[in-house]
Amino acid sequence: GREVQFRITPEEITSLVVEALALRADVPVSNPQIWFADDNIYVLMDVQTFGGATVSALLVMRPVVTEAGQMQVEPVSAKMGSFSIPDAIVNNITETANETLREMPFNISVSAIEVRDNELIITATRTD
Repeated sequence: GREVQFRITPEEITSLVVEALALRADVPVSNPQIWFADDNIYVLMDVQTFGGATVSALLVMRPVVTEAGQMQVEPVSAKMGSFSIPDAIVNNITETANETLREMPFNISVSAIEVRDNELIITATRTD
């Protein structure tokens, strides 16, 4: 396959996340805002707590390439105000993100991911 590069903006990722969240009633997250910096993906969002309150949360994730050539994200940190977000919620959000990435019909094998301030650059080989 030939090598291809994709450039993805924070706005594009945000709209994908909004669509993915709309399909997942079990993920208590709304109003995501996403930006890139320092090799990480930053996600500011509203999280509904078990008590029904909505709090603002900041999730920092690092994109990684799996041995199978798929892009995934790993949580770096997660804060709600000055508190850490419970691991269960972080894992739920991370798993949702990774499921969404796995289900994308790209037919590519990812070889590298570079995070710039206003775009994510994915280098891959076509597999179709």
